[in-house]
Amino acid sequence: MISLGRRLTDGHLNAALVGSMVSLATKLAAAAAGVGLTFLVARRFGAAGSGAWVLANTILQIAASIALCGLDFGSTRAIAVFTTAGRWGAARAWTWTGILIVLVMGSLLTAGAWTMTPYLARALSENPISAVVIGIMVFAIIPQASFKLAVGSFRGVRRFAVSDFLESGMVSALIALAILAADLRRLDQVAMVGVAAAVITAATGLGGWFAILRKHPAQTEPLMVRDALVRSVPLGGTVLASMAGPWVVTLFLAHNTNTAEVGVYRVALQFALLLGFLLTAVETGLSPQIAALHSQGKLTELSNSAKQMTVLLLVVAGISCLLLLLFSGFFLSILGPEFPQGATAMRILIAGQLFNIATGPVGSFMSMTGLERSSFRNSLIGAGIVVLLSVLLIPHFGTVGAAIASATGMVFRNSAATVVVWRRHGLFLPLGIVRRK
Repeated sequence: MISLGRRLTDGHLNAALVGSMVSLATKLAAAAAGVGLTFLVARRFGAAGSGAWVLANTILQIAASIALCGLDFGSTRAIAVFTTAGRWGAARAWTWTGILIVLVMGSLLTAGAWTMTPYLARALSENPISAVVIGIMVFAIIPQASFKLAVGSFRGVRRFAVSDFLESGMVSALIALAILAADLRRLDQVAMVGVAAAVITAATGLGGWFAILRKHPAQTEPLMVRDALVRSVPLGGTVLASMAGPWVVTLFLAHNTNTAEVGVYRVALQFALLLGFLLTAVETGLSPQIAALHSQGKLTELSNSAKQMTVLLLVVAGISCLLLLLFSGFFLSILGPEFPQGATAMRILIAGQLFNIATGPVGSFMSMTGLERSSFRNSLIGAGIVVLLSVLLIPHFGTVGAAIASATGMVFRNSAATVVVWRRHGLFLPLGIVRRK
């Protein structure tokens, strides 16, 4: 107890714990908005409509992530380092650089995605509404990339509640409120509201971030396009590779089955992702600490913090996991009679998330300590595993095959990341073990 008390009085742990608890509270509120939107779409448009909505959002997420070039995570790291050193002019230059990159890349991707929409819809879906919804949602590419740029910047100065609400809750909440207030009954109307919600969120996020910058006047510094791309693109590649798993599974499922199966799988995945919010909250709280401590050469101080946070996660997640495993069918039935068929897939995804939590914040540790390339390779191999298993399993097992592919890729990425951090830094984060040099 004395030892634990000493650890809990550590300043870095306290800062990470406070940040993580704030992030967790916000993420739970955001998750509620996301689940509420999923419930409304599923109840009003059925599994097929839910699947069409998921397909459109998957394509939007892929395009927005490419347009962002990793600047969300790159901004967290850069802003944390710049502001710690008092270089607010550099933080301002970084922000304008990010906006320029997003506008250029986003414009190209919006034009390309809109042109390809009919072909994508025919290749992925038998549902005719999919082409309409995808064609509308591509216009949210620039706004979505823009508010994620603001999200990364807010995290760099530890404004976790703002960043998490912008990233996970605001768009979903606005769409859900519009569905209820206007009694929307057509999926294309929901898609138009989605674009408007992304624009409002981007304006709110960037406006709030520039308000912070105005409070810290500093000498103007030149744009840093090359530096931003060098720092962020490897992170962007890692994010794309890690996110490729869910995207690939969704697209393979749509191609080999139908949009109703996609809708069922997505609902099962969303319940499993509720556990993932716990780890994401911890990573959010620790990321600025990791970047700052790494720049000061104090990585060992972080190991005990990571261990304590991981233990706390496992205790909290264990209870949630048990409830979701035992009552999977019941939770899924709330959304409609078509959805309980995804119970087995949901249990597999929950098992994968539990392993993810047990490894601790190893992904953020790699991204924030100069191991971007190793993280990218791990994510790329993990994505390859997901693709291979999707090809082999989805045509025969549908949503269950999709869940196995997704969970296996997740287990590989986190296992490999744990090994890399041990070999490169001598830290075994789940247990807080430090290798003697």
